[in-house]
Amino acid sequence: PRVSKGNAAEEVERNMRIMGISATYDPTTKKPKGKTADSSFPLGDKRAFLTRPLRQGTKAMCNIKRIQSKKKFGGKPVYECYILDGNQETFIMFGKKRPKNKTSNYIISMAKGEAEKDSPNFLGKLRSNMLGTEFI
Repeated sequence: PRVSKGNAAEEVERNMRIMGISATYDPTTKKPKGKTADSSFPLGDKRAFLTRPLRQGTKAMCNIKRIQSKKKFGGKPVYECYILDGNQETFIMFGKKRPKNKTSNYIISMAKGEAEKDSPNFLGKLRSNMLGTEFI
């Protein structure tokens, strides 16, 4: 049987309601751009999250904050990385430049302000070449 235009529009609207889609556009509703952290990220186990790759096609939105501190960290800037989980930022790692190295050399930790190699929060080191154009 043929479906008239009025019946087709009603059926489309009914299917949209079933799927939770509004038939009218509301410009005040903002959707986040891209896929950000959700409950599928293992944020409870930071080490696993930071040392394993994400599932293919998944993106993690992060903010890196550079903090200039003259006294506490020997005058060198430190870096804190936060993952965006909706409107909330969650701290995930800390980086500090190691002194007395010919090339840029950073220590990465899972705890704020803690940059010791023998710490249980130690993740690794980040080292650059002489020009500072490549990091290993």
